[in-house]
Amino acid sequence: MPPDPLVIALYEPFGNQPGVLVRIEDDYTTKQTAVFGEVNYRFADKWQATVGARYFDVDQLINQGKSGRLTGSTESFALTKNPTEDGINPKFILSYEASDDILLSVQAARGFRLGGPQSFIAPVAVSPTNDCPGDIAALGAAIDEDGFDSESLWNYELGLKSVWADSTVVFNAAVFFIDYKDLQVTSRLNCGTSFTTNAEGAESKGLEFELQFLATDNLSFSIGGSYVDTELTADLLSGEAVAGDELIYVPNTNFNASMAYTRPLRDTRNLYMNLSYQYTGEVEMFYKSQGSVPVVRDAVADAYQTVNLRIGVEAEKWEMAVYVNNLFNEYGTTYVDSINANGPGGWVTDTVLRPRTVGLNARFKF
Repeated sequence: MPPDPLVIALYEPFGNQPGVLVRIEDDYTTKQTAVFGEVNYRFADKWQATVGARYFDVDQLINQGKSGRLTGSTESFALTKNPTEDGINPKFILSYEASDDILLSVQAARGFRLGGPQSFIAPVAVSPTNDCPGDIAALGAAIDEDGFDSESLWNYELGLKSVWADSTVVFNAAVFFIDYKDLQVTSRLNCGTSFTTNAEGAESKGLEFELQFLATDNLSFSIGGSYVDTELTADLLSGEAVAGDELIYVPNTNFNASMAYTRPLRDTRNLYMNLSYQYTGEVEMFYKSQGSVPVVRDAVADAYQTVNLRIGVEAEKWEMAVYVNNLFNEYGTTYVDSINANGPGGWVTDTVLRPRTVGLNARFKF
């Protein structure tokens, strides 16, 4: 498709004028049409089958305009892309009522995440320590300049839902296996630019559970948790990781617990207290196979835990509460980013939990 005249008009005046290093503007328009439906069929008294499907049609219009000395060209240039995609995401569920209080199910469902345009990567080196082409060559990365493809997955799950002790106890659990195809992976170059490629495949398997207990009419408890094991099933095109490496940014373990207490006051007012606990396990922050881990830190972010407390009074038309988030002022790393961490002028940044925060919240209904 020829470039949009409007994008050309915006960028032609700039070219490679002195002082203009780079000017980039991306304009995305996405139109999605979808139809969803499902059919439930009950048979043999205790069995039920569900078949569903979602048809989607996506039309993207992407205008990218670039100019300046870092584009590697003496003139500005523009590019218009019009990728389209359609397909069907099916869902299948088979459930069995073992009793009035126990439901077993097995399901398979397909998921989908749309692709998109590639970020701009300067084709020339700005300095010896800011060399995007050199970074790409060092990784041995294969980058599609037109963009990255859509990602899909199949999720297979075996589940249990149950109630016990006159409905005062609820216990739910599931084991799952997820098979990813064309997994979208974003990588950061030392020069500061990121790019996205599609991994051939990845797998995720694990289990999750939740338990709720109503101790009295005013006091309830809940706990829940999950364990997830992930791995790439093929080498990344970026060259950063190989088959068998764990996916980054996915904690292996999560656990949570909470307590809720309410007490009626005069009229329609209620006193309440909510106390919650959250544990997040260790997280891989960098792929390690190709030496991409900065020497200034470890590739794994430590586990952390937080406690939140909220005490308030709720009436029919207003609510007032005092809260304390991160009650014990826990320090935890939630994300790590780096640019040229092992070279001159490089840096590593950690995104961390907000420290202990105390506040007052008021709401009014009119």
